[in-house]
Amino acid sequence: MLKVLMQGSCSYDCAYCPVRTDSRGYSFTPEELAQTFLSLYRQNRVGGLFLSSGIPYDVDSAMADLIDTARLLRASGCDGYLHPKILPGTARTDINEAAWQANRISINIETTGESRLRALSGIKDYQQDIKKD
Repeated sequence: MLKVLMQGSCSYDCAYCPVRTDSRGYSFTPEELAQTFLSLYRQNRVGGLFLSSGIPYDVDSAMADLIDTARLLRASGCDGYLHPKILPGTARTDINEAAWQANRISINIETTGESRLRALSGIKDYQQDIKKD
């Protein structure tokens, strides 16, 4: 199993996260990540991918990159295990698309409520960034 972050930096400041705002991280394009994984997959060095990401700009673009990577893998004939992490605040249509491509998904809620989120992050807004109806 290959576990990887698509974006190794984030615009949020969550206290528990190593890629929060003070981190300068790496990033992959969907094409780079798909090619790298497919190379390892075809060599039987990995059988699946657990894919998550920091959110360097906005959740919609970060999630679009995760979904594009999954689409590229499936279009290239990869039938191995694929587990994209659903980022907090992801639109329902993107959750559906990620689920369609994946063997399994998990949703990163990050907190149990608004007051707990305030203790973890001075930037995130519970209604807009986590709950997002």
